[in-house]
Amino acid sequence: MYHFLYFNTVKKKIQRLVFPNGFYINPYPRQYLTPEVNSLFRVTSELSRVSEDVKKNSPLI
Repeated sequence: MYHFLYFNTVKKKIQRLVFPNGFYINPYPRQYLTPEVNSLFRVTSELSRVSEDVKKNSPLI
């Protein structure tokens, strides 16, 4: 029982970190929607996109 409660506590903390304003579930077609994502994840996503663009445009050595 303790492990279940601990898991739920950790799960909720992670959800609050990733989705600071919560999230909504649209039951059809099972979409997860959020008004805002943690800024760290937004920056990470942007850096990944820029990195891919640089790889595509750089000459092969």
